[in-house]
Amino acid sequence: MNIANILTCIRFVLIPVFVVVFHVEGSVKAWSAIIFVTASLTDVLDGYLARKYHLITNFGKLMDPLADKGMQIAVLISMVLSDMVPVWFIVVLVLKEVLMVAGSAYLYAKKTVVQANHLGKLNTVVLFVVIMLLLFFGGTMPGFLKGLLLILCALLNLLVVVGYGYRYFIYRNQFQNYLGKGEQ
Repeated sequence: MNIANILTCIRFVLIPVFVVVFHVEGSVKAWSAIIFVTASLTDVLDGYLARKYHLITNFGKLMDPLADKGMQIAVLISMVLSDMVPVWFIVVLVLKEVLMVAGSAYLYAKKTVVQANHLGKLNTVVLFVVIMLLLFFGGTMPGFLKGLLLILCALLNLLVVVGYGYRYFIYRNQFQNYLGKGEQ
């Protein structure tokens, strides 16, 4: 087990720690935010180390995204249960994830890979920022501002799905045209 995989395992350990701390803290979730930031930094660091030092493993390929999603799910469910975010918000995010996983499985079966893009990375950063703002200021944030942040984040999530779908169909059509199987 290399350092990148150890960092991924640490993220798994941080998931229940986050949940417990979140539910014992008051309205300002400073310690929860610190745990979330720590998990996010280990995600960035393990990816960097794995790529820079050629530490990419099958374990990391599988477990790294599971640790990320596990933490996101724990955070969002905790926020829904404490009325920090409405249920519709988590439904949009889960729907996006289900569509992305289903699309990835479909594309994998067709031996097609659509690489991550800047919009997907931006979406991750925006979700991180929104979660941090809610953890630190959710109890004192004006309702219209919270609603605006959640709507913008949800729209960006939906835009990511549309963007990946669009890229797949563009690539597919270009490939079929290259093979002479496209529309004439």
